[in-house]
Amino acid sequence: MELIERNVRDFLNELASDSPAPGGGSASALAAAMGAALVCMVGKLTVGKKRFLALPDADRARFIGATAACEATRERLTALVDEDAKSFDAVMAAYRLPKGTEAELEARRRAVEEGLRGAIAVPMRTAELCAEAIGRLDTVLAFANRSCISDLGSAAMLLSAGLAGAAMNVEINLAGLSDEEEKNGYRERVLGYLAMRAEAERIVAEIRKQ
Repeated sequence: MELIERNVRDFLNELASDSPAPGGGSASALAAAMGAALVCMVGKLTVGKKRFLALPDADRARFIGATAACEATRERLTALVDEDAKSFDAVMAAYRLPKGTEAELEARRRAVEEGLRGAIAVPMRTAELCAEAIGRLDTVLAFANRSCISDLGSAAMLLSAGLAGAAMNVEINLAGLSDEEEKNGYRERVLGYLAMRAEAERIVAEIRKQ
């Protein structure tokens, strides 16, 4: 059974077990998926309200577009919960390869690096999706139903936490790569995504003023 198909208690028990996967990457993707889901909820509680219907067509379209995009993001992040665990399993399988001869050592090294690239790609995608979703929050906040903007604040914090956790998982796996230029490329991408955490903090600060 896929992780995401389990009930919440079973998933948390698995997360709390001595198994190394699911771990921080899966948890980060799930936190971010919950954040995106809350944005969707705010959207559904806003569309149809008098204040929303009185907005210009262009503003309504912007809001609907932003919340619809977060629905698609939620689905992608949900899938990454399992993909992250599977990518780590692939790394563990590579580490278990034989290393008795020089040829075996070299084959194992290549397999480990390939596995690590997969284990980097998944949280990198999580971080990217979090950054994109955070970038939509300003539009959602501008027109959201005021009775549920605290939920939007929670969404911002969950997306920010998911982004930070995913970035950490990228960084920890970079140590196993031998190409410094490749590692620096990954780091530059992660830093770009992490910059969006400041935007999430700004959104939360604005909500606290209201």
